[in-house]
Amino acid sequence: MLPFRRSLTAFVLLALLGVAAQAQTARDVREALQARSASNLAQPGAPEALEGPVDAATYRVGPGDVFSISIGGAEPVLVSLPVSADGVLVVPTAGKVEVAGLALAEARQRVLDALRPFYRNVGLDVALAQPRRFR
Repeated sequence: MLPFRRSLTAFVLLALLGVAAQAQTARDVREALQARSASNLAQPGAPEALEGPVDAATYRVGPGDVFSISIGGAEPVLVSLPVSADGVLVVPTAGKVEVAGLALAEARQRVLDALRPFYRNVGLDVALAQPRRFR
């Protein structure tokens, strides 16, 4: 019985060491991701923080804006879509939606109107996920 107890003790110790090693690895990964995220914000090409919310009535949509479209249902879908260089948002199922030059509120409504025939009785939401960079 003594050899079995030693084997069991060794197994438990190895298992505990493995858990500690995984915890260290997970902590290292989390810290690396946080450091990368902080360095991305400091890089010249990274998006800058907004001073406040974008006014949907006055903000004009243009190429480079990124929209987030949420489609509810049994299996909700969240899609991020950029406005193309020619001012079009290519929405899955609904196709092309011209949004360049529209106020944000109008662009949202246009996308919702394009999606409604395909998604009835589910929640739909359109939001500006990332405004384009202005030079």
